[in-house]
Amino acid sequence: MSDTPRGGVWPLAIMALIVGLLATFVVIRFTRPSSDLPAPPPKPNVVSTDKGPDAAPKTAVEPPKSAVRPPDPTGEQEAKRKSEEAAARLADARKAWDAGKLDEALAATHASRRLKDTTEAAALEKQILEVQEAQAKERRERQDGAMKELRDRVEKLKDEYRWDAALAAVDAAADLRDHPEFARLRLTIAGFRADAEKSFTDSMAAAKKLQADGRLAQARAKVVQAVRIYPERKEAQEVLVEIDKALTITHMVRIPGPPRGVSVQLGDATKSDEPSRAYAGGAFFIDKYEVTNDEYQLFVEATGHRAPASKLWNRDAKRVLVGAERYPVSGVTADDAEKYAAWAGKRLPTEDEWEYAARYVDGRVYPWGEAFQPSENVYLCNSLEYGKPLLRFEPTPVGAFPNGRSALDVMDMAGNVWEWTATKSPVKEGRELRVLKGGSFMTRADACRAANRLADDPDVAHLDVGFRCVRDR
Repeated sequence: MSDTPRGGVWPLAIMALIVGLLATFVVIRFTRPSSDLPAPPPKPNVVSTDKGPDAAPKTAVEPPKSAVRPPDPTGEQEAKRKSEEAAARLADARKAWDAGKLDEALAATHASRRLKDTTEAAALEKQILEVQEAQAKERRERQDGAMKELRDRVEKLKDEYRWDAALAAVDAAADLRDHPEFARLRLTIAGFRADAEKSFTDSMAAAKKLQADGRLAQARAKVVQAVRIYPERKEAQEVLVEIDKALTITHMVRIPGPPRGVSVQLGDATKSDEPSRAYAGGAFFIDKYEVTNDEYQLFVEATGHRAPASKLWNRDAKRVLVGAERYPVSGVTADDAEKYAAWAGKRLPTEDEWEYAARYVDGRVYPWGEAFQPSENVYLCNSLEYGKPLLRFEPTPVGAFPNGRSALDVMDMAGNVWEWTATKSPVKEGRELRVLKGGSFMTRADACRAANRLADDPDVAHLDVGFRCVRDR
């Protein structure tokens, strides 16, 4: 057991603790990284003044490197490139301008100004825009004039009911498609055409039904209506011709051949120019009436043939005057008559056929008998004798003398108008003539005899010469 007192241990322990803490501090101090230490202050640069070796040095603070901007060669090069490119585009614009390519010139000018906006480029752009505006104005004025001409032409075609031609005229004006009135004009004409198409179709359907029922006159009226609505539709013209030909046949009379063993004599043995002969033909059909103005107008309308040289016609309009429709057509040549007959599916009668139909088998002098006037003031045909008391020397409507019919119910074979035949007369004075039969309103009774014959120039159209047709069985 020590003799040291208990209180002397604590001072030693405290000292040991202090020594340990100091040792720890020293270890930590010298082992910590240098980055954690504060940076030493910058050393000032020594600037020499070159005033001698004894001159005291001066100090100056060097600015931070980040505050100094070195030269930028890239920006200068870009500016130079844009300037050169702008000049090239401007040169392109001038070249296009000289060539008259304004749109191309304007685009090149815009490209130049985007790269570098120069006074020269701006002036050229202004000049181009002024020319383009002047050209646009001129084009608008030209288009307005062309549109007016188109409207006038379409209006005329519309008045003529030529719908296909009107629409074709609009569609052909390709350079007016951007005109503000173009679309409206085309829409209007297309609408009229559609309406005409429907009306035409309805009229033709009604006409064909009437035709099938045998109601030819009513069917013809419907077809004429369809033609007027839409004259460009050729099928209506074809149906009209078909109906017209059927109508021309409805008023034909069948002339039978001579009875077996009977020799029918023609001509007049007492007349040197009316040689006696026997009828050598067979049966045929003949028009009951002379061809009338309204029948001849059907032919004119269908074929475009010239109008007859008659005061009863408006020759410019190619239409018979109102009220003269049922008068016999006159003022026609033999060629006119033959063309009509061919169109109607018929032909001109020979002289013998015509005379046989007028006299039949008994060889009568006039179509109705032997005497020209059965009693005083009784007239059976339109001859000079009929017109003299009335001072009226002109044709009468066909069938106006029902008591003057022939034995087979053929009308007006005496008087009214002479009638062309297919028989040629012997050449006289170097001309080939054609035989006329029947007399006219300008001849006396003797000329109205059925055996009488008159030779005349087939190329001359007389006011008192017409015709009737025949058709083979």
